[in-house]
Amino acid sequence: MLGVIQAIVEGLMVGGIYALMALSLTLIFGVSNILNFAHGDLVVFGSIMSYWLFMSLKMDPLIAIIPTFLVSLILGVATYYGVIKYAVKASVLDQIVITFGLVLILEDSMALIFGREYMILNPPYSSVHYTLGLVTISLVKLLSFGAAVLITLGLIFVLNKTYLGLAMKAVSQDSEMASLMGIDISKTYLLSWTLGVGIASVSGTLLALVFPFNAYSGISYVLKSFSIVALGGLGSIVGSIVGGILLGLAETATELYASRVVAEVISYLVLVFVLAVKPTGLFGTREA
Repeated sequence: MLGVIQAIVEGLMVGGIYALMALSLTLIFGVSNILNFAHGDLVVFGSIMSYWLFMSLKMDPLIAIIPTFLVSLILGVATYYGVIKYAVKASVLDQIVITFGLVLILEDSMALIFGREYMILNPPYSSVHYTLGLVTISLVKLLSFGAAVLITLGLIFVLNKTYLGLAMKAVSQDSEMASLMGIDISKTYLLSWTLGVGIASVSGTLLALVFPFNAYSGISYVLKSFSIVALGGLGSIVGSIVGGILLGLAETATELYASRVVAEVISYLVLVFVLAVKPTGLFGTREA
């Protein structure tokens, strides 16, 4: 029983970070309908950027979130004008080819510059744990979870209370009507992509505090992100949050009784089961 409670707490904390990672994918898909297969590599970019800042400048990873986010915004603008703007109006197949090409560019560039070895962020407090009743909580995971929650709340605020967020919502619902109302569609696509890249990179920093990674870890993260988004429902913010937490719980529960490798497989089996019962996801709606 003690192990189950511990697994639930661990799953909630990891799931909160997964939710943030999936939210950035939801943001991009919801606004521009781009199937971004490079999403996982953008997450890894954030992991590597924060790792470099920590190792070279001794910058605390939680502080490194700020420069990582700013640099990733530059990357977002560069990749949009260099690649993504051509994918916005392309077919699904063309989007897959275009974003997969971006995968190869990002992965090989990161491997060339930073190597292929596995890395993990180990700040001085990484070994600190607190015992609360029957549960032992890692300070690193607690801080990562707290940061993920705050950033998620900030993103929800931006989407619901700012002109940019309302413009993104309008474009996601009906781009033609939004254009008639004076919203610059191309600029909205650019901003949603750039913000999505920034959030993805920040989630990479938080994940690097929990899991080891290398330049080619993007495949794992993109599969998890697509699984969460499909599980929660395409374009659903609430669905991404719930889906991320469910995936985190599924992984930690399975790891308790088996291994990390098995946990990766079981997580996707849970996804398949839910989609078999409700193909539109938990919070998705079937199009007319």
